Amino acid sequence: MVWAGIVALVALAVPTWRFGRQFLLQFFVSPFQFFIVPLWLLAYFSLRTGVMPMRSGPPLRRDENPAGFRRNVRYCILMGAAMFAFNLWISWQVMSRHPQAGAAVIPP
Repeated sequence: MVWAGIVALVALAVPTWRFGRQFLLQFFVSPFQFFIVPLWLLAYFSLRTGVMPMRSGPPLRRDENPAGFRRNVRYCILMGAAMFAFNLWISWQVMSRHPQAGAAVIPP
């Protein structure tokens, strides 16, 4: 968990160093945050309570089905990380594009 936090901080620090504060604004205001935060919150809730709510059917309980519970929590964490990387890539692309001729450039 600590290594994942360090990797996430470095992944945000490098583009922020390159592009400045505007990168952080682009990253955190992005609508892709809606694909990251709920997955990680669901994984956190499930790990704390031992219950994974399911869309259909009864909730998955850690004490009744540990393998299925771990698989679902791991999936939520990994898909959240994939969306984090995708948001990072999209933000990098937006910040590194060159303004087109005649386009208004907003100073930082």
